[in-house]
Amino acid sequence: MTSESYLARDADVADGAADRREREIRRRVRRQAEFYRHLIVYVAVCGLLWAINLTHYARIERAVPWFGYWALYPTLGWGIGVMMHGLATTERLLPFSAGWEERKVRELLAREAEDASRPTSKSAS
Repeated sequence: MTSESYLARDADVADGAADRREREIRRRVRRQAEFYRHLIVYVAVCGLLWAINLTHYARIERAVPWFGYWALYPTLGWGIGVMMHGLATTERLLPFSAGWEERKVRELLAREAEDASRPTSKSAS
């Protein structure tokens, strides 16, 4: 094999790694964009709910005193979902992020390779 073919093969490997890295970056950016869209919808809908709640507060408070600020319930419930979506998007704050998965795969592959290279002792019965 000539040195030119080695260089060409190395360039192909580098291009594959670059393509893989670009796909990973695009996936991360897409996830961030999805989170921002989710956050915008959350703020818009909760703002509308609070506007409705506060404009009709007096009538609701007289009818059902404990339910006066009803917009609080969807705001808190959905807010927990938005927070979890944000944490999943950053990937650094979650214990089982994509980086963790990659490290774990490498660790298990190394352990398997180590076990395969270790001589097995079979006892004769």
